[in-house]
Amino acid sequence: MLVASRNDIRGLFDVKWSPQGSNKREQEEDTIFLWEWWLMSIENNELDVTFEELLVFVAGADSVPPLGFSHNCEIQFYDQDPGSNRIPYSSTCALILYLPRSITEEAMFKDLMQMAIKGSVGFGKV
Repeated sequence: MLVASRNDIRGLFDVKWSPQGSNKREQEEDTIFLWEWWLMSIENNELDVTFEELLVFVAGADSVPPLGFSHNCEIQFYDQDPGSNRIPYSSTCALILYLPRSITEEAMFKDLMQMAIKGSVGFGKV
């Protein structure tokens, strides 16, 4: 199955939230807001990233297998160290995308995702 829309991507992911009411949860909600904005920007062809490239980055496949994945992909979060901007990363074996907490600017999120996806060597390519 080709991934053609933001809703297709959203349906592939489960978000692993921190407890409701915690500071980390608030930061994660900010990140997911930017994630949604970023997906909408891809859908509207406003970015130089495709849903297929995102799927390769997270799952190592450019489309959903005919029988689906063994389980939904996950979004988990990590903390940014003060004074640094670690880029998002993934585990293609576990189908996990790790996004940073505490990013509140669209441009910063876009740049981090761009570096992560376009800057990776690629699954199975050396």
